[in-house]
Amino acid sequence: MRFKRNLILVIALGMTVNTQTIATNGNQATATGQSARGAAGAGIAYPQDTLAVGINPAAGVHIGDRIDTGLELFKPKREFTYAGSTSDGNDTDVFIVPEFGYNRMLTRNISGNDKAFSLAIYGAGGQNTDYANHAIIRNAKLRFGIPLTNGQSPAMVNLEQLFVQPTFSTELGKRHSVGISAILAYQTLEVEGLEPFDNPTFSSSPGNVTNNGKDDAFGIGFSFGWIGKVNNRLTLGAMYQTRIKMDSFDKYKGIITDGGTLDIPAKTGIGLAFAASPKWDILFDINRVFYSDTKALGNSTIAPPETPASLGATTGFGWDDQTVYKFGVVYKHSSKLTLRAGLNYGKNPVPNSTFNDGFFNSLTQAITEKHLSLGFTYRIKPKMSITGSYVRTFEKTLTGNGTSLIGLGDAPDLRVNQHALGLTFSWHL
Repeated sequence: MRFKRNLILVIALGMTVNTQTIATNGNQATATGQSARGAAGAGIAYPQDTLAVGINPAAGVHIGDRIDTGLELFKPKREFTYAGSTSDGNDTDVFIVPEFGYNRMLTRNISGNDKAFSLAIYGAGGQNTDYANHAIIRNAKLRFGIPLTNGQSPAMVNLEQLFVQPTFSTELGKRHSVGISAILAYQTLEVEGLEPFDNPTFSSSPGNVTNNGKDDAFGIGFSFGWIGKVNNRLTLGAMYQTRIKMDSFDKYKGIITDGGTLDIPAKTGIGLAFAASPKWDILFDINRVFYSDTKALGNSTIAPPETPASLGATTGFGWDDQTVYKFGVVYKHSSKLTLRAGLNYGKNPVPNSTFNDGFFNSLTQAITEKHLSLGFTYRIKPKMSITGSYVRTFEKTLTGNGTSLIGLGDAPDLRVNQHALGLTFSWHL
């Protein structure tokens, strides 16, 4: 009964969380959980806390009875240069990203075959830009005679994603474990300031392009994972997450392809953990995210009037699939203090080869590539610890290619860099 009451409380808390986040590998978070964040996101073969099931569902049987709850402060800088002037997309400049994890061992056997139930709730990615004056849209408004706001053209796109992930994992003997998660996904979307494109020339559904307030969507997917201990020093892992089919954003089906559907792409990954010494562990993961299989993200960006009324019908963001490499080290300094560091690299998914990609991606700014991570865990009491991480995402510039939109001059040059600082408290039950 106590376990059931705790589970109901966790679900209730999770569903009240409002998550606002911009992820750093495309629109995907580099990792779930501050422990993995401190090691550049590597963790497919190296579970460290309850949020590890968001990386690999097989993690639950390796982490014991515990609760982890924390917040991350995320500060991105988004801007672009167009026709000699710079537009700053940082009117909303700091975001709070929550996370919560609960793990319960269902059985414990000396011979292996342990079983566990886990529940992870976390911000799973998203995008935000908030411009006081978007230069390209301003020029479009002037061209079409649309009034400006005090001489400015504000524009905003805000996408939020929350995952609630119940997970079951089990050992297969002493060396292998597998897990399966159901992923309950929730999205919200709000778009403002795109009045020049809210008409039959550009959109397949005028009136459903901009300034319609928040809309939301639900979806469900699944994730599968395996962890195998090769020997006392080497552990391998693998995971696969299905594409998550989302409900449609009806208020924005005039700009989001496929009737307003913004599916969450499938991804897969492999990883290893190597115990180089009693104090040093070396981690390496490779993930592949299949953006091109989702219409809203993967469809080519072709501007009207070459394809009339293509917004909401055929036009996407033109993203390629992305391969992400994560290298981390963990140093167990003492029984109380663990230190982490890592490097994360994934070539940005915006190809810079399709007509108009600069304009549409100025509204999302998911072009970052290189990330440096630092982290720690300090055991405050025998059953209580605190974990922190810092992620520095180095500036990336995407040089515009071709005409930006409806003949309004050169494409914009996009620039993004990011800082993230997170803190989690953990209780071992």
